[in-house]
Amino acid sequence: MKHKFSIVIPCFNAQETIVKCIESCTSQTFEDFDIIIVDDFSQDFSCDIIDNFIKRSTLKQTVKLIKLSENQGPSNARNVGIDASNSEYIALLDADDYFYKNKLSLISDILNDEPSIDLIGHDYSVNEYSLYENSYKISSVSLFGLLIKNFAVTPSIVFKRSLNTRFDKSFRFTEDHDFYLRVILDGYVIKYLNRPLVRLNRSLMSEGGLSSNKFKMRKGEFKMYFKFCTREVKYVPLLPVLFSFCLLKHLIKMAKHNH
Repeated sequence: MKHKFSIVIPCFNAQETIVKCIESCTSQTFEDFDIIIVDDFSQDFSCDIIDNFIKRSTLKQTVKLIKLSENQGPSNARNVGIDASNSEYIALLDADDYFYKNKLSLISDILNDEPSIDLIGHDYSVNEYSLYENSYKISSVSLFGLLIKNFAVTPSIVFKRSLNTRFDKSFRFTEDHDFYLRVILDGYVIKYLNRPLVRLNRSLMSEGGLSSNKFKMRKGEFKMYFKFCTREVKYVPLLPVLFSFCLLKHLIKMAKHNH
């Protein structure tokens, strides 16, 4: 059966949060979706917890668990989940984050109204659910805007399953930013919705989570820019500017974080 959405969740040592993560999906007001969880060789009880959840579940939605035999990082896990889906759209979520209950309903309405959208991302809240107005704005994402700033967190994006673009498995940091750049270079349409529809379990610059390793994040950005300019050689003269901007941005973030 072909669903409107597949929610793809990479999971690694997420025994404390994975059930609440899944329940944020199964409590959606929109029901035409399945859930694909890709366990990236967890060393805790994540798989047992997910298996037990599936066994006792009486849900309308299918929850599928794919267990990988070695840890290869979230990019590979997401690709495995995407390739395992036959839905019209992919909605990404991380195992320690939670969807707002109207996420899929609102995104479905937007995609029905604007079928030309290939990928859409949206705002997020941190550690709590935010109140918001009923009105919202959808804006276009440009290549140059994306070069300057990542436009959306990974667990906010929804995109057509038919996209040929996949996450680069060699990236452990900034893999989402690299993915968006290649999506837009491949000629796809990206939009941004200014409404929070996912709750992150921590600040992006906190001590927990991948993004706390700030030095490796900067190295990831350098690698991303170099890869971009290698593919699009006409932008090679921009490389020193992009590197300098990346370094300046890092110093500003560090200064704010230390105050």
